[in-house]
Formats: sequence, structure tokens, C-alpha cells
Amino acid sequence: AYFRLAGDADFTVNARSNQVLTNSIEITTREQSCASTIKTCDEGKVIETVPAVIGGPQINVSDVAGEILYDYNKYNIRPDAALVLDKLVNFMNDNPSYKYQLGSHTDCRGDNAYNQRLSENRAKAVVKYCTLRDIEAKRLTYVGYGETQLKENCDCKSCTEEQHQANRRTTFELKK
Repeated sequence: AYFRLAGDADFTVNARSNQVLTNSIEITTREQSCASTIKTCDEGKVIETVPAVIGGPQINVSDVAGEILYDYNKYNIRPDAALVLDKLVNFMNDNPSYKYQLGSHTDCRGDNAYNQRLSENRAKAVVKYCTLRDIEAKRLTYVGYGETQLKENCDCKSCTEEQHQANRRTTFELKK
């Protein structure tokens, strides 16, 4: 689609549909000598959309916001995860008719019971972060999966630190 924009300004472009979740991108015409269309000014910018499937497979947060990752043996929200969560909060605000189930995961190190508690604490930390930013608690549920759903399924003793890091994550799925 093409539309005219005023020069030397910032814009947010939203994509809305009944079949996809609302998402947006930021567009700027500041300090750019270009024609008055987004395609010319910010060529290559694409609004990524995610199909709105209730009870479908877990949506990787990175599909809409980025990765929510954790340090080993910790459940606090890291600064890089806070930036992602801010985008996720915006996404939830853009899609207010949905409820979300957050699922947090651990790597394979540690015993099962400990990892279960750790993953639940990670999920609770994400819920707390979102509710402190005005997402209604009734829209959020959480599950700790411990080490039962590894993203990188390697032999635990031979996993690289990058593989362990990929497993320490939070996912979410839509609920109605």
C-alpha cells in the first residue's frame, strides 16, 4: 500500500486484521531526502504479523518482540529482556481482546524439581513486569515448564553455553 507522509516526521504504521495479531513498525522521514512514500523513505521495512491462532502452538516472543532470555540460575529480568518486554507490553496493548499464557523454561542443568521452581519464578517475573505496566493480571496466566521443553535438545554435558542460553527463555500463547 502507498500513502503520502509529511516530511521530517516520525510515524507508527499499524497492521490490523481479524486473521493476524496487530503489530506495528516505526517509520521516519527525518533528515532523509526522499519521495513522500514509505517505500522510498524506508525501503525494506516490513510489518511482521503473526497468525491469530487461539490455543495453537506457542508463539516465540521473538516473532513479535525479541528474545526474553535469562542468566543461568536466575529469574530476574535482564536489561535486554526488559526492552523486549516493553515491546511485548505494546503488543498486548495493541491486541486487547486476547489473553496470554506465558511459559518459561530452563536449561537442562540442575535437578527437575529445582528447574520447575526456577521456570515458575521466571514466568512470575514476566507477569509482574507486565502488570506493573498496566496489563491486567486477568489477561495473563503462566506455566513453568522446567527443562521439559528444551529448544536446543543437546546432551546436557556437551551443550554449549549458547545452547543453554537458548533454552532459558519465555514463550507465550494466545488464550481466549
